[in-house]
Amino acid sequence: MRRLWTSVACVLFGLAGCSYAQTVFSGNIQGVVTDPSGASVAGATVALRNVDTGVEVTATTSASGNYRFSSLAPGRYTVRVESAGFSVAEERVTLETNQTQGINIRLSLASSKQTVSVVS
Repeated sequence: MRRLWTSVACVLFGLAGCSYAQTVFSGNIQGVVTDPSGASVAGATVALRNVDTGVEVTATTSASGNYRFSSLAPGRYTVRVESAGFSVAEERVTLETNQTQGINIRLSLASSKQTVSVVS
């Protein structure tokens, strides 16, 4: 009976430990996307790519220009932001264990150069 209790306790505590480890050893990347005047950019697409694994996830900025990626593994990431009328912006960041990294991105206006492609 004692052996059964020990096995059950190990399983229960083992699961709790795994859940705890996932929470403690993950990090977050968050920030605000703004235009050249400092106003927030709503609806911008933010792509977060793990440089080491190639895994990419995307988010859209809120009405106040905020974005957040949670529960990330420590490692090297690229944050890429795109929005109509602006040039693409990209930042690189290294996320440490149990860290929240703030990456605020100021977009530049896109050039007024136009390209027309004709396909026949």
